[in-house]
Amino acid sequence: MEKEIKKFVQLSSIIAVILLTVILISSLGLISIYLAVYRRIIVYVIVAASAIFLLLWLVSAELVKANRSGSARGLGIYALRLGMRLVLPAFMYFAGLFKGDKDWLGRIYININNLVVKYGLKKKPTAKMLVLLPHCMQSKDCSCRITEDIANCRRCGCCRIGEAAAIMGQYGIKAVVAKGGTAARNTVKEFRPDFILAIACERELVSGIGDVGSVPVIGIINQRPDGYCSNTTVDMVQLKKTLNELIGKETGLQDAAIGRMYRLRKHT
Repeated sequence: MEKEIKKFVQLSSIIAVILLTVILISSLGLISIYLAVYRRIIVYVIVAASAIFLLLWLVSAELVKANRSGSARGLGIYALRLGMRLVLPAFMYFAGLFKGDKDWLGRIYININNLVVKYGLKKKPTAKMLVLLPHCMQSKDCSCRITEDIANCRRCGCCRIGEAAAIMGQYGIKAVVAKGGTAARNTVKEFRPDFILAIACERELVSGIGDVGSVPVIGIINQRPDGYCSNTTVDMVQLKKTLNELIGKETGLQDAAIGRMYRLRKHT
C-alpha cells in the first residue's frame, strides 16, 4: 500500500500546484479587472480552487497518517470519508476517461473503506456476519456446485474454497460463493447481515461497497496468479487476521492444523 499512497500523494501534489497557480493568476486578475461580473466569477474560481486544494491536502495527510498507524480516528475519519466520496471517485473517473490504471486507486479506496468501517464497527455476533467468496476462486477444473451451497465443496485442496469453508465453519460464520454482483446483492438481501467480509478484485469490491448501501463491508483483495476471473486465490493469513479483528477470536493451533491439512492434500 505504500507504493499506492506515494503515487496518490504525488498526483495530489501535482494537482495542488496547478490549483495554486490558478489561485495566483485569478488573484492577479482580481486586482486588474474592475467589471463586477468578471470579478464575481474570479472570486468563485478562487474559492473553488482553494476548497479543492484544502481537501486534497487534508485527505493526503490523513491517508499517510492512517497508513503509518494502521488505524484512523476522530477528525481523520471524516477526512477519509471525504476522500472516499469525493476525491477518489473523481480520480477514478478521470483515470477511466484517459484509459489509465484504476486498480491502484481501487486499492486505496478499499484500504480507506476498511479503516472507516473498522472504526465504526462494534463486535457483532458471528451469526450476523456474511462472508462473500468469488466464484473465480474455485478451480476451473472443479465440477462441484458450490454456488448453490459451499458445503458441496469436496475440500480436495485444489483451490482455497475448501480451506476458507473450513475456517468459516470453525468460526460459525455463513459463507457464500457468489457468481457475480447480482448474486451477491441477492444474498445480502436474503441474509440481512450486520456486516460483510468480501473477497474480490479491486473493481468488484469498489462496486460492491457502493451497491450494498448501509451494510458495512470489509474488503480483501484477491490474488490473481492466472489473471482476472480464473483460479484466483486469497492470502489465508490475512483472511484469518481480519476475522480475528472483526469478531475477536483466536484460533492459533487449529488454524495452523487446517492450513497444514490442505497443503498436504494439495501435494498428494
